[in-house]
Amino acid sequence: MYTSHYNPERAFAETRQGDFPISVHGDWMPRHIAGGLHIVFALLRNIWLALSVVFTGMNYDVFLCDQVCMP
Repeated sequence: MYTSHYNPERAFAETRQGDFPISVHGDWMPRHIAGGLHIVFALLRNIWLALSVVFTGMNYDVFLCDQVCMP
């Protein structure tokens, strides 16, 4: 699984045990600046993740994309 953020404390047990490989790309980007621009940074992290997946050169059958929304 490829993701832009992974926190083992908030993840499913199957991913914490190491049986399900997780590849994190883009977690180095900030989530916001001065409490704002959450959506902008979420989009940038997703673009970075997409480019990382494309350039791995592997073939994939399924892509899941979650939505970013503000309360």
